[in-house]
Amino acid sequence: MHEDRLMYQDTTFAKTRKNEEIIHTIKCFEDLRMNLYKIAEERIEVLKLLPETYDLAEKMQKELEIKYEIECSKERIKLTIFDFLPIIYIKTTNKGAGYFVEKWKTTISNALRSLNLKSVNEVFVWIKMFIPVKSRTCDLDNKYFKPVFDGIYRSGLVQDDCIKYIRSFGFEIEKNDENPRTEIYIYLDDMKKRVSELMK
Repeated sequence: MHEDRLMYQDTTFAKTRKNEEIIHTIKCFEDLRMNLYKIAEERIEVLKLLPETYDLAEKMQKELEIKYEIECSKERIKLTIFDFLPIIYIKTTNKGAGYFVEKWKTTISNALRSLNLKSVNEVFVWIKMFIPVKSRTCDLDNKYFKPVFDGIYRSGLVQDDCIKYIRSFGFEIEKNDENPRTEIYIYLDDMKKRVSELMK
């Protein structure tokens, strides 16, 4: 199995030994978090095989699901996911990372499908992250956003996740130890308003 390769921009991290060690440590924690999701899911599938543990497995399955809340108005959708995206963009050759990413895509897709909306011509996406680390130690451009856009496309809200339909996006980050989460705002069709007006 090929070793995971960490992708980063020279403008973000200087290629020093110390930085590479820090990045490697963060990457290991992220890999562990993703693999724990996958391992728990595999154990639950084993418990489902036995009649005496099936109910327990179902209960555990619900606990393992990524929790979310969703609301919709005429202008926008607000989807709050009670989890946060990986800190570092990882070339996902390991199964744990792949499982984690797929879980995000499925959660976003299912949440949006629950609204029973018709597809729209274009959207603007704003992602606001509340994470349990100091903001000054976390670079915004190292967040892995792709599952968000893949989930929006998979839901059928737009016909593709290319620039024709997802015309632009933005993101911000705040420290929050009490309630880490990701808020995804999807603005429908009206692209002429300024971002500052949209985020009121």
